[in-house]
Amino acid sequence: MADEERQFKFDIAVSFAGENRDYVERVVRGLDADAVTVFYDGDYKAEIWGENLVDYLTEVYQHQARYVVVFVSAGYADKMWTNLERKSALARALAQRGPYVLPVRLDDAELSGLLPTVAYLDARVEGIQGIIDAIHAKLGTDRTETPTVYEGRVPQTPDELQDLITLRPDFWEFWLYAGTLKLGIKALEGKYLDYEMGYAKPTGRSYKGRDAYEFLRSTNTNALALINSFNTVLDGDAWVRAFGLPGEPGDPERIQHMAQRLLDVYEGFLDEAARLLGSTVPDSFRRAQSAAAKYGKDPIEKIRALVTEFAETANRLPEMSAEHDDDQNGPLKVTMKITVDLDERVNDDFIEGLREGIESLAADD
Repeated sequence: MADEERQFKFDIAVSFAGENRDYVERVVRGLDADAVTVFYDGDYKAEIWGENLVDYLTEVYQHQARYVVVFVSAGYADKMWTNLERKSALARALAQRGPYVLPVRLDDAELSGLLPTVAYLDARVEGIQGIIDAIHAKLGTDRTETPTVYEGRVPQTPDELQDLITLRPDFWEFWLYAGTLKLGIKALEGKYLDYEMGYAKPTGRSYKGRDAYEFLRSTNTNALALINSFNTVLDGDAWVRAFGLPGEPGDPERIQHMAQRLLDVYEGFLDEAARLLGSTVPDSFRRAQSAAAKYGKDPIEKIRALVTEFAETANRLPEMSAEHDDDQNGPLKVTMKITVDLDERVNDDFIEGLREGIESLAADD
């Protein structure tokens, strides 16, 4: 039976290195909005759970997808599972007539085993939307019809986000940034609720004696590193590159990239608290452990408040612009300030908790 007549479980399967997950997921979400069936491991955690991954992935990448889109990067060839996916896809490609492996180049790395005459798409040239459109063209599918007018507001769903990128009405840059943040915060709500109730899944790691001290003492440094990352993603130069100067159009990929980096910082604080609370330390270090987990409280709540406030302000931009007199006041400017730092009371409690733990160790010696 010809491949185009076969019934496949997936329109495409994506194969990529973990370092490129953010980029690939944005492609996948764009395809999801257009009802393309995609095998993306992040969406099949429950189905994969407990399976023999060698058998499972071989079946997916060799038999169950109409095409495999391989995102080629320097890190791709170094991974065990991407090598399995690649070999499975190439085995199918050798057995069938017509293209099966669709390579997308993320950098200048080559894909071992694929003939150099096989055509690539260059993600640096095509961009995310270009890759999505090319996949549609390959599948021969019609895109979900996009409205010709966008209802001015911050997107609430991936479909609305895609419509916004396509139509780009006035203020679209700000709505895109706010919408990406709101959807990202929503996706991490389970982690936030765990953090809020002080729950952490046990990590299986147990620290005793001096090891407990060494484990805990670096946590304020980790918190400071996350705070520095937060300041970096709100850097003014990065903002200009993404949003453009007044009167210039923004860059949707840079805008979403900036939003994702802020979400990474937010998730980093949640994950750090879960790592601390999920580990076992002696009773004498419990005070330090509890305090260390609270380093993220101020940044977490401030980031959530910033996202809410930015979205509310972005939704009001059309009215604010209509009421603003450019001739008298110059271009409309909206300023939002946020300051994130270590809570001194938490830090003092943490240091005192470490001191108590060290004194207990000394007493035991």
